[in-house]
Amino acid sequence: MDRMSLQILRAVWKRPFDVFELLTMQDNDIKSFYDTIDVLKNEGLIKFNDDKIEITEKGIEVLEENNSAPFIETKCKSCNGKIYDPNVFKEILSEFRKIFKNRPRETTEFDQGVVPEENSIRRLEFVYGRGDLEGKEIFFLGDDDLTSVVFALSKMPKRVVVVDIDTRIIDYINKVSKDLNLNLEAYPYNATEKLDKQFVGAFDTFLT
Repeated sequence: MDRMSLQILRAVWKRPFDVFELLTMQDNDIKSFYDTIDVLKNEGLIKFNDDKIEITEKGIEVLEENNSAPFIETKCKSCNGKIYDPNVFKEILSEFRKIFKNRPRETTEFDQGVVPEENSIRRLEFVYGRGDLEGKEIFFLGDDDLTSVVFALSKMPKRVVVVDIDTRIIDYINKVSKDLNLNLEAYPYNATEKLDKQFVGAFDTFLT
């Protein structure tokens, strides 16, 4: 499913919206937005009820097949959406803290610099808001921050794959994935070398 269709469908699954409200919830140009509305209507995924757009049963079925859910507002209401609300994914953050504290220590050999756990949650919220998380195959080039674990803990992506030069990181991510039964895989890779063809053109979202 393309990004704009997902942004529109999961919004109207939560509640009916008018066109102008929906415009603020997606990040493409106006013409593409209206073209997408027409496509979704013609495919029977949405319908108009007076001046509101509603999702249909068929639309819900398509979202469920995409491992999607009604839209979650991740922006802080107290500051008019200027920052992300830290409480939205607090259960994931709590679980991630336990995993993060036992991670392999950073090393200057690979110029690693670890960021606080909250930063990984913010990255999750940003990618989710853009419609690039649910039902997507996600690729991480390097992950000493273990952000891939946060993405996998959300249960939203179809698949999460990490490549990293540090075999300690690879082994730890794979251990966490096995212990928690996550849809997460990690492979050793030196970015100065050619990427294995199994990873080329196989993903929807790319992060470093």
